Parts: sequence; C-alpha cells; structure tokens
Amino acid sequence: MKYDFSFLFSREEGVCQISLVLALSLALILPGCSDSEVDSSARKNVWTRMSDFPGEARFEAQSFTINGKGYLVGGYSSNQYNHYTSYRDVWEYNPDSDEWTRKNDVPGIFAIMKISVIDTKAYVFTQSTVQFWMYDPFNDTWTRKADFPGGYRSSTSTFTIGGKMYVTCGREKIGPTYYNDAWEYDPVTDAWTQLADLLFGARYFSLACATSQHGYLAYGYYNIDTLNEFLEYDPKIDTWKEKTPVPFPSFVFSSQTANAVTINDKPFIQSISSENSKTLQLFEYDPAGDKWQQMSSLTYEYNGGMTMFSIQSFGYLVGGTIPNSHIFSNQVWRYEY
Repeated sequence: MKYDFSFLFSREEGVCQISLVLALSLALILPGCSDSEVDSSARKNVWTRMSDFPGEARFEAQSFTINGKGYLVGGYSSNQYNHYTSYRDVWEYNPDSDEWTRKNDVPGIFAIMKISVIDTKAYVFTQSTVQFWMYDPFNDTWTRKADFPGGYRSSTSTFTIGGKMYVTCGREKIGPTYYNDAWEYDPVTDAWTQLADLLFGARYFSLACATSQHGYLAYGYYNIDTLNEFLEYDPKIDTWKEKTPVPFPSFVFSSQTANAVTINDKPFIQSISSENSKTLQLFEYDPAGDKWQQMSSLTYEYNGGMTMFSIQSFGYLVGGTIPNSHIFSNQVWRYEY
C-alpha cells in the first residue's frame, strides 16, 4: 500500500517545513542490571490522552524540555484558500498539574525554527535566516546571539552534545543547492566553528537527536530521493558512522509524519505505519547493541506535523493536522515507557 504525501511539499520552502521534531524515548533502569537486560514486560508502554493544548490548534510547532517542564513554540494553521497563519507564541507545560502557561513570544518574524537545549537555555536556529536566539525560561527572556555563519538555508538538523549545539545539512532557501557541512556552537564563547563535512552526502529534512555521547541523523532527502540511513556522530573525533537503519519502509518516512528525540540516553523514532497511515509507530534504538525494538503504537488521525518532547519517563505528542485538509489538532498524548 502506498500513500500520497505530495501535500507535505505544496508550500514554499521558506514559509513552512516540518517541525522535525522529535519523537521520544524512555528507558527503565533497574538496580543491578543494564537497560538491555530489563524484561520488556516490566515496561508500561502505554499512551494516555491528556488535557488539550489551550492555544490555537496547529501543526509544525517546535518543542523542547528544560528542568522538568515542556515548551511548545510557534507552528502554523491555514484556511481552505491555503492562506497560512504563523505563530510566535511560547507555552510552558507543567506535567504535575497537566497545565499550560503562556510565556513571552519569540521576537521578530521567522520562518521555521529548530531548537536545541544547552544546560538550562534553549537555542533557536532560525531557518531561512542567519539569526540565532537564546531563550531563558527562568527570566522568560530572549537574547540574540552570534549569527549562523553558514548562510541562509532551511531544512537543517540540530542536536546538542556536551554543552555544545551542532547544526548540519539542509538546503538553500531558493535553488537546488544541498548541504553536507556541519557547525558547532559554543555558548561560552558565543562562537561558531566549522567541522568536518558529512561524508555520507548532502541531505535535508533529516530527523536528529542526541545521547550524552553521540548525535544521530535518521532519513532525509536528496533532491526527491529518500535516504534510508541512520548515522551516528562522535564529537570527540569529529566523525560519522553508519548504523542499523530504522526498521520501517523508507517510503513511509516524511519530515511531517516523523519525529525523533532522546530520553534516558536512548533515541526513539516515530513515524506512520506502512499498513495504516493513522497508526503512529514508535521504535527504540539501543546504541550499545546497535538494534531497534518496536514499542506501542498510537491510533491518531492528525498524523502530519505533530511535535514531541519528553519529560522524565514520559513523552508528549502535541498537535498535528489531518492530511489533505485544513483541520488541525490541539490534542496532547502522553507515552509512558
């Protein structure tokens, strides 16, 4: 069975792209045994619907987590005439009370953002511009930092390891240029350093996440070709390695139907099922064994443009859209590992 994802790429690149953002991982650690030795039957592995997000229903929002709180930023909605409304609002989620609080908006007007957390601050890479901003959730303030030196681009991938942010790949805002370069941002010096190129080739719309030791890229596109790869980055030696691919068909992957995120030092990748587009599949990656395990699925018709973040042993899926429609979701679903 094949699915038509042409609607995902019907908008101009600089206006709307996926919130790559993330799916989730939750690892259970028991005294006296490694995670790989934990009996899978001891995991709860369940989805639960939470209180709805109180802001405007939307898709392609960005999200992140700092100090036990989740944050949702921006996103889009549209009407039947394909007139798009973009949002700059910021919301904080308290998992203890299952409540959302409105915070200060992102300054300026940006296209789409990628966000990585370094210590207790969020760093916003503004795609299709060179602006770079820091958000302090404790003071609810935004501060502009050193501009990205890699030029105007979109569809990049970002992740954080060891107190530094990494930006790689992407494509030119207008034109056929695709990138395989990589950059490191140091918040202490507020400076960018160019690293070794990704030797596996240029790409855009790759899913990205990181553990405490390595960064990961899953899938992506080059021109119209889907890249069914899973790559691991080692910042200590500035090199990339190819690992075992995510075990679902590459044609199911779309930057608007998939997410990646890490909890308890393990990446999870979420995408739709090859058999039923309303089924969201979830896979856990074990870096030590270089293997994948399928987790519990969720039936969810708003299967485009969701965002996901994780808090402690839970992951949260927010928003989305019904494909080929102008119907958007403000639902919130919690996954317990």
